[in-house]
Amino acid sequence: MDEATCARLRTIIKAGEELADSELAAFTLDAAVTESGGLGGMVHLRVPGTRRLVLVAAHGLARTVARARDWAELTEGGPSAPARAAALRVMRWAPGSGRGGTVPALPGAGGLLAVPLFPAADGSGGAALGALSVLAAQKPPPRRRAAVEELTAWAGPRLRPPDRALADQATADGTAGPVAADARWPAPCGR
Repeated sequence: MDEATCARLRTIIKAGEELADSELAAFTLDAAVTESGGLGGMVHLRVPGTRRLVLVAAHGLARTVARARDWAELTEGGPSAPARAAALRVMRWAPGSGRGGTVPALPGAGGLLAVPLFPAADGSGGAALGALSVLAAQKPPPRRRAAVEELTAWAGPRLRPPDRALADQATADGTAGPVAADARWPAPCGR
């Protein structure tokens, strides 16, 4: 990364130090979309004790797109880039649909960049917590992908998984998605 990118990331990280849970997920996602030159994005987190990844934040996507069945809940290891990134614990790029791609229901997408979120900044500590994904017109260059990885390494240890009962209820009543993000987490834990 160049010095300007590093300086922006330091500023973003300093500004977000006091945030937790849904605010932190949304803040990190906004910064990742900007740093990658993306069009929008999503954060999916694993429901404890399951392979379910639920949508907890969206940026730059119409609610009808973000809350669509294809994105409201994923299964870790499934065909989508976020599910694969979480399962394989590595960044994934999936070309957009319409050209033999694998990104469902995201209009105009060149593709989706998905980066796993880990409970420890160095990627250790077991399974990924979930994934942060950026919808992009084209695959971001290496320096922009590195910026997204830096943001996820910072945010992952600060995020808590969604409450299982609240995630089950949100999925069952169709409110999964960014409008239900605040209900997924208890009050900030003061980290």
